[in-house]
Amino acid sequence: MTSPLRTTETTTVSPGTTVDLTIRRMAEKHGVHHVYGIAVVVDDDNRVLGIVTDGDIRRAYARDIDFSVPVSDIMVTDPVVLPRGEAPRNILGYLTRQIANKSRLTSNMVGHVVVVDDDGRLEDVIDVVDLLAKSGSMRDNVAVYGLGFIGLPLAVTLANVGHRVFGVDINPQVRASVERGRLGFHEPGLEDMLSLVMENGTLSIHERLDERDCNIHVVAVGTPVGDDGSIDESGVIGAADHIASILKHGDLVQLRSTVPIGCTRERFTRVIEKASGLTAGEDFHVAFTPERTVEGEALRELRSLPQVVGGYTKRCLEKAAAFWATVTNTIVRVDSLEAAEMVKLANNTFRDLTFGFANELALLCNAYNIDAFDVIEAANEGYPRDRIAKPSPGVGGYCLTKDPLIYDGSVSPEIGSKTLGFHSRQANERAAQYPRDTVLRWARSRDVELSRLSVLCIGLAFKGFPETNDIRNSTALSTAAWISTRVGATRVWDAVVDRAVLEAEGLTVVGELQPALAEADVILILNNHPTHPVLGIPRALNTDRKPRLVFDGWHQLDRDELERIPGVTYATMGYSTLR
Repeated sequence: MTSPLRTTETTTVSPGTTVDLTIRRMAEKHGVHHVYGIAVVVDDDNRVLGIVTDGDIRRAYARDIDFSVPVSDIMVTDPVVLPRGEAPRNILGYLTRQIANKSRLTSNMVGHVVVVDDDGRLEDVIDVVDLLAKSGSMRDNVAVYGLGFIGLPLAVTLANVGHRVFGVDINPQVRASVERGRLGFHEPGLEDMLSLVMENGTLSIHERLDERDCNIHVVAVGTPVGDDGSIDESGVIGAADHIASILKHGDLVQLRSTVPIGCTRERFTRVIEKASGLTAGEDFHVAFTPERTVEGEALRELRSLPQVVGGYTKRCLEKAAAFWATVTNTIVRVDSLEAAEMVKLANNTFRDLTFGFANELALLCNAYNIDAFDVIEAANEGYPRDRIAKPSPGVGGYCLTKDPLIYDGSVSPEIGSKTLGFHSRQANERAAQYPRDTVLRWARSRDVELSRLSVLCIGLAFKGFPETNDIRNSTALSTAAWISTRVGATRVWDAVVDRAVLEAEGLTVVGELQPALAEADVILILNNHPTHPVLGIPRALNTDRKPRLVFDGWHQLDRDELERIPGVTYATMGYSTLR
């Protein structure tokens, strides 16, 4: 296999060849397609031992070295080398890292690069000037499987940085929406960038790929957790089957979906090997490159966050690192596929754990009618170590509700039956019950039947900031659904989520918010969207002395102002006016 740029007639000599004869052999090839100005010193098995360049010969002449000595006396024993099969656009970045590690070199001293196979045997020589001349047009053909919250921002970003991207999704509604330049979700800036890359042709949408056009495959399909706690890997396995049908030698396959430890190696890769007849680490490359962006900031974080990379082999690792270097400036290499899988689970499980502690603290505060936000603010004030997170009425979303369970499912016998990740989930689920319990306590204190209550739920997306319209695994949505089966009337409002989406969940969406605020007996603020403090809630409630409950789940309102309104009971995590 030759280099991706050119095939050359390279001068090769043995280490015992004299300097004089080496010079003559280099000169003999002048005028034909060759690399003039370099000779590669190889052993009997064609393994590269070193190189000799015009510059080495000039320096030897200046030192009065006898040209009858073996060329091994003047050769460079640690030349800049390139593994075979490297994608053209990645070569410059790969070489830059090598040059930086060789203190004797500067970038303008490297004129040629030796290409070797996995055993160090000579494959070819690349002219760096030729490489620079052609580098502007180099790009990878990348297939991104899954065009949801994770895959579509990635596909658009890759297309925007110059790759030719093939977006693949088996859902016809998703494909049709993307082809129209529409999103099925809220992600600031993404729709405009999607339209741009669709118009310039760097992104195309497909149900499946029938041609072997792509040299890089990135799987970003969902891995939901079932009610029994099991992980659904069917999307990952389906993508592996499809990739196997179009895989070719030298391709790079990357799994980005969140999976249990060992899935990339033991299931995903094995499916590809069995179906394709190719061997991972030899015929094709495999890496796990976890996605760690936050919804609402995906485009910015794809370019700014460090990309963690774990490879099936060291060569796989370097190919994946070179690819991601076209997207972000910082690459974090870890020792294995499993280490990279663990990084993703560690990030989200630790995040859920910090929220779990805050929510457990809030539940403890509830026993003493203490405002948990005030306690945490006091604990954090001026204290330089380990700021405590804010509590919330539950922690939802697609990732934090499942990744700690995947982490817990990876438990080894040495740890015990359950991990801290499991217990944090339990604490956060108990916190999700808190708004419901608050409504029940208030109704009992007022001796009001639930069936006579009118409840307004504000903030239905799983989080309010950074804003999103994602209602998957939303504790706010679950609370609204629970309330709606027990009270006389339940209405909902969200700053971002589309009315039709909420109505499809069987909920009644308010048209005018101010009349709904005035009419409600109970107002539940269930996420932290920044518009909530300016909705005019105190003004709407200050028109009569009607008994009301305002549950301020994220401590966004002015507690003193609300408690001054006759008839209003203010409640937040741990505290209620009633006590």
